[in-house]
Amino acid sequence: MARIGRYAGSIIVEHDGKQILVGNPKEPCAVGDTLAPPYTLPLDGKLPLSGCALLVEHDDLAALAQLISDKLVIARNGSVSERLWRVVTNQQPSGELRAQWLIEIPQPVWNIVRDTMLKCS
Repeated sequence: MARIGRYAGSIIVEHDGKQILVGNPKEPCAVGDTLAPPYTLPLDGKLPLSGCALLVEHDDLAALAQLISDKLVIARNGSVSERLWRVVTNQQPSGELRAQWLIEIPQPVWNIVRDTMLKCS
């Protein structure tokens, strides 16, 4: 079971004791320089997850991190979309939430949701 949670505005994807940072943290000093595309970075140490953690079944940590980046990171600046995160977590502030649907939803379908949520109104 993989866990997906937040850290300093970014996302941490965690499986079997390993972690990958997804998206640029709001505190750049926390992990070094700003990430470049594809906005994922394997971590040596262990960072704490905060807020709601998503639980998904996936064995390939790198592939899962890329999938989460494709779904929740804003490509032009590497930031995690707070709007999309709130939709995925149903605004649940803490605890764990099963979210297998997020990795199984076809990308074209998710793109409709993504484009709608990120549209400036």
